[in-house]
Amino acid sequence: MSGKFSTYEFENLDELLSVAERLPVAEAVPLKRLAGARRWSNSGDYRAICTLDHIWQISGKTYTVVQHAALTKAVVSQLAELGLDDSHGRVDTWSEEGRIWVTALSPSEFEPISGDRYRDGVLFANSYDGSTAVSAAYYAWRKVCENGLHAWTKEMAARRIHVGSSSVRNWVRLAIRRIR
Repeated sequence: MSGKFSTYEFENLDELLSVAERLPVAEAVPLKRLAGARRWSNSGDYRAICTLDHIWQISGKTYTVVQHAALTKAVVSQLAELGLDDSHGRVDTWSEEGRIWVTALSPSEFEPISGDRYRDGVLFANSYDGSTAVSAAYYAWRKVCENGLHAWTKEMAARRIHVGSSSVRNWVRLAIRRIR
């Protein structure tokens, strides 16, 4: 596991897929199974969202754990289906990989106004700690100056809170459709 903040860069979807394999896996564990949680044993509806070495949050029975790897693999699948195999970007993590942001940029720039260069992209987010819903956004990444300074603006977004039973892959497909 990495520290407070980590970044994994990728140059293509195969590299993004290899990042997905390194992300932590979480599970919902009934509180009565945790050592020292006996005082919660009457609360069978509550679960701890845990990775191997961290308890992220206490949730109710309707909370669905969305795996970081499942979201990332769904993004890979959908970008590949759209023929965007040459997308590149990065996966940023926060809070010892309890939160992630997958940023995928198109390889080509466009100039709506001469000299004003942009790349478009998508951003997907997830968390184990309950701070972030599963979300997607389309954004434009603007090169501000020749020394590499960039700015971005989010234009459209879709969110799914961690309750319900729809698959992550179907949700990513729907989010990309809405964005497009």
